[in-house]
Amino acid sequence: MASASTATSSTAAASKSSRAQAEARAAVLASLESAGSNYDNQMQRRAADLHTNAKAISTQEAQLKTQTAELAKESAKWQKELDKATKGLNEFGDLQNWAEMMERDFLVLEETLRLAEGGPEMESKADDYNNRLNEKEGTVSELRKLYGDDRVTFVKADVTNAQDVESAVAKCVEAFGRLDILCCNAGISVESTHPRPLGVHETSESDWDKTMAINAKGVFLGCKYGIAQMLRQDLLLGSKDRGWIVNTASIQGLIAYHNTPAYTASKGAVAQLTKQVALDYAPHRIHCNSICPGFLRTTMTQNLQNDPDSQAEIDRRHPFGGMGDPDEVAKSVLFLASDDVGWVQGVNLPVDGGYMIM
Repeated sequence: MASASTATSSTAAASKSSRAQAEARAAVLASLESAGSNYDNQMQRRAADLHTNAKAISTQEAQLKTQTAELAKESAKWQKELDKATKGLNEFGDLQNWAEMMERDFLVLEETLRLAEGGPEMESKADDYNNRLNEKEGTVSELRKLYGDDRVTFVKADVTNAQDVESAVAKCVEAFGRLDILCCNAGISVESTHPRPLGVHETSESDWDKTMAINAKGVFLGCKYGIAQMLRQDLLLGSKDRGWIVNTASIQGLIAYHNTPAYTASKGAVAQLTKQVALDYAPHRIHCNSICPGFLRTTMTQNLQNDPDSQAEIDRRHPFGGMGDPDEVAKSVLFLASDDVGWVQGVNLPVDGGYMIM
């Protein structure tokens, strides 16, 4: 009986041990399952957080990209403004240099017109187209003393010769880069050199031909080759104009005077050519006007000045009281060669002390 009881007791103990193990195993499994579930939940939350963060980062990247594009546009805008300002400063500097250069050139031009009275080399002055007054200093020498060698260039030219005139224009461009102002100023008065006035029936063919060649053809050739050069040039910096031409006509190109047929005809040709050039080249922004001087105190009117009766008659014909000075004409040329004549074209301007209103 004892053996059976012991066996039963052992079996019961073994059964309890098996259940305890099973329960322990179940508890471990449950714990592991719970831990796994918690881990999964944590991983899901973490994944969700990462997804949210990634989305936020993507949004921020898009915002940064937009802001970068806007900054690039703004930078380009300011760069453009900077370039414009820099260009403006550069142009202003160029304009200042141009203005200073033009001011100097106008001074040279004024002095040239005041001093010049023609001649093969302009290193002496003339009492007429045959005789030289060599005791006086030449125009070129005076100008170089006043403004320096680099501002004055002399080119010997026969204004009746096309090749000489074309070469003179080319020399100007070679020295200064372009031709802005052309003054066709060479002229003679054969009649004023004769001992007495001559009518048309007494005027020689040679006097007529020489006068027309210098006074009329010379202006024609100057305009011809000067305009050809101006048409090759850009508009002058800071200006809407390409060039200025000032021809020297005369009040005798507008009205007649006693016994000066060749001179009057030649200056009439200059006055009409001035209008023609002005009409044809206005679309190219080339100004063309002329001055029409009256009687001036120069060697050309020396015979009048030497005759008291003739001088008195001329003086009476001038409301301002007598002959004018070359300086007064030179200033009028400066006016016609400046920006102040932006709306002036084809004008033959009398500079005569009121002679023509009498």
